[in-house]
Amino acid sequence: MAFQFAAKLSALKKAVTMRVELDEKPVFLAYHDDDVHAISDKCPHMKTSLHDGHFENGLVTCKRHNARIDVVSGEIQEKAKVLFMKIPTKKAQTYVTKVEDDDVFVLV
Repeated sequence: MAFQFAAKLSALKKAVTMRVELDEKPVFLAYHDDDVHAISDKCPHMKTSLHDGHFENGLVTCKRHNARIDVVSGEIQEKAKVLFMKIPTKKAQTYVTKVEDDDVFVLV
């Protein structure tokens, strides 16, 4: 594992979220509370891209079954739902980030 360049901090601040590929892994970047967070861009429930979902207050909501995931911890705040049933959903993979000047790096 090694830190890899993921994005320019200035671009991430403007966009708030980004999807990047690092070592053939899709990674969801989010700028929240003056910090950069990175989790797998695959919803732990059915592998849908989280970047296609909704991001607000540090939570990304998967567009497919509405699982809500905390981008800081990867913890599931609301399980995925199919019809009226809540489906067990695993924690999302998180990645360590660091910022040097205007460069964002992710440990993958």
